[in-house]
Amino acid sequence: MAVIVAADGKPTSENVLDYAFRYAKAFSEALYVLRVMTSDDEADLEKSIAEAHEFFNGLKVRAGEEGLEIHTLLEHGSAADSIIALAERLQASAIISGASDKSGLGRLMMEGVAERLVREADCAVIVVR
Repeated sequence: MAVIVAADGKPTSENVLDYAFRYAKAFSEALYVLRVMTSDDEADLEKSIAEAHEFFNGLKVRAGEEGLEIHTLLEHGSAADSIIALAERLQASAIISGASDKSGLGRLMMEGVAERLVREADCAVIVVR
């Protein structure tokens, strides 16, 4: 089985990654780290790709030190759609996601990725703050 974690490499995703590493290790599952780029600006995409590879390299070193099987994936499009599609392809046992940082009117106006995952994914969804 596999566990999926979506992470953008920002410092706020550290708690999510720490939990995902512990979860994958505890259940002896392969960890799939997905980063989804949403920008259509070519300059932004090139910069994001370079940053993603640097981020992934650090995670691979950490996984090696912890004895975890890790796979890194970089996709472009809707974060929720990409995560759900990957979970279906892999028949993942769980998706680990960060909580939305939206509050009040922002939450009413725009649905967060975590909320969509909880409603639409066919596997367990763990939301980490």
